[in-house]
Amino acid sequence: LTSPVTDRNTKRTVRGLSFFSCDDKLLLTALLSGEYRLTGITNRRLRITHLKGWNSGKVSRELKRLRLHGLIKKIANTHTYHLTQLADKILAAMLKIETRIFIPALDS
Repeated sequence: LTSPVTDRNTKRTVRGLSFFSCDDKLLLTALLSGEYRLTGITNRRLRITHLKGWNSGKVSRELKRLRLHGLIKKIANTHTYHLTQLADKILAAMLKIETRIFIPALDS
């Protein structure tokens, strides 16, 4: 996930994810929120609830990056995405590492 991925259609490369970057961490923690489990993830809902101050273009680019890395999949004929099983495992591990290792290490 941290290495760049190339889009097969456009031949453009997107950067990897960094769990220590503020923007990436904000986006990934927004995906962990349970409200997207049933209704799915959309650009508009992300901007209204979690990513205030981000414009539509930036959120679209981030959604494409997540899709190319295999963390979300698009629902056909809609503008809605769902998390993949890989994303569930990765995001849960990220949260567990942060809460059990990094935060206690900062306290001591």
